[in-house]
Amino acid sequence: MPLEGTDFWFSAVLTTLLLAGFVTNLLLVSPNVRHLAKIAPSSFLVFWLSSIDSIALLNTLLVAGVNLITGELVLDSVICQLHASVTVFASLASILLCFGLTLFRYLIVVYQVMLPRNFSLGYVVTIVSLASTVAALPFMMGSAEPFYIMLPSRVHCAPNWSLRSVQSSVVILFCFSVSSTTLCFIIYAYTAMVGRVVQVLAYTKGIASSADGNPDVKTGESAISVEIGSIARISKTEKGANKETAEMEKLQRELMIQCIVVVGAFLMGWAPYVIMAVVEYASGSNASPIFDFSVTAIVAFYEMVNPVIVFLYDRDIGRNCKRAYFGASPRGEKRSK
Repeated sequence: MPLEGTDFWFSAVLTTLLLAGFVTNLLLVSPNVRHLAKIAPSSFLVFWLSSIDSIALLNTLLVAGVNLITGELVLDSVICQLHASVTVFASLASILLCFGLTLFRYLIVVYQVMLPRNFSLGYVVTIVSLASTVAALPFMMGSAEPFYIMLPSRVHCAPNWSLRSVQSSVVILFCFSVSSTTLCFIIYAYTAMVGRVVQVLAYTKGIASSADGNPDVKTGESAISVEIGSIARISKTEKGANKETAEMEKLQRELMIQCIVVVGAFLMGWAPYVIMAVVEYASGSNASPIFDFSVTAIVAFYEMVNPVIVFLYDRDIGRNCKRAYFGASPRGEKRSK
């Protein structure tokens, strides 16, 4: 079928977003491959999140891009089923990695619990296995053709969320449960993290007030570890309570900004698609082509922007990228002559 009218523009716009997203994720992942044994556990999850997002973007790019290059709509059902299964795998794995990443940060900030690297590796293996199994369920339970289809926008293959058969409902309800739980937990966890930092700031201000009122009061050395992207450590020394308070206020502002950026980006990226899928399942009918294209493009845009957020807020990942692309040394370290 010739690629004409809205089909052409849908393919062109989505191909541009997908290609840009694939390049940005690749630029983030490549410099960190050889540093996997050294980066923090949360950064390890971020690395695999970007790697799986790269797979998702490339998978959809092969559909929209081939349509654009050939000038024909690729409607082969078998090929579409394979692309759709990869989409389910990558989407589930990506969302579960976001859940795990948030959980790691939440435990560190709120409970000061540092999970070992082996746990992060085990988590990645577990969610990859789980996402692969769920994506393959339609094939295991019979023909995947009614469930994995070319959606109304005709630029990507994905599950038909409007189906209500027993086989499709198992996959659909699992996907809904994972996405809704992750959305709610991310909002709760980052709110709790901000609350924890506010508590520490209030305590530090109390120490500062005591130090100002009594010159003989000295502040001992303590350490407050807070996860910002990776693990950002602020060491409190005997340089004065006022300086400690200023540092905590700066930390609070940084964490507040990070929370707004991370939570806002995730919600804007995935919430529209989840809402569309829920509405389709509830109504038993597919969304319009323009709406299907819009929410798909929003997800692609989020996966294009996410590497930039990681670069800015994940210390280990960002440092390795700066070293690779700009020759920048980490703060506090000198270049070797």
